[in-house]
Amino acid sequence: MIFLSMVNSPNDMGGPLTRRTEGYQDLYKKRYNVAASRARDQMWVVYSLHPDTDLQDGDLRLQLIRHAQDPYNLLNLFEQNRKNLIRNLKNRC
Repeated sequence: MIFLSMVNSPNDMGGPLTRRTEGYQDLYKKRYNVAASRARDQMWVVYSLHPDTDLQDGDLRLQLIRHAQDPYNLLNLFEQNRKNLIRNLKNRC
């Protein structure tokens, strides 16, 4: 079981936090990947912000929070894309 804490506070202006992207040489992306991949059975993501208002699209923290909220969404997207690919290949033949 892994507890991943992403506690932060919004900026003074009330807008979203600075976007946390992959970073220099994918440093942040690697850190998040290592932390998330260590969880074998459970991962609890603890956060102090509102993902929809405090984080911007493309932010690694937002992606991880959304995955923790609905871990099967990504699997469903892969399955849908696989079915679409198969259908498109059949239509070409």
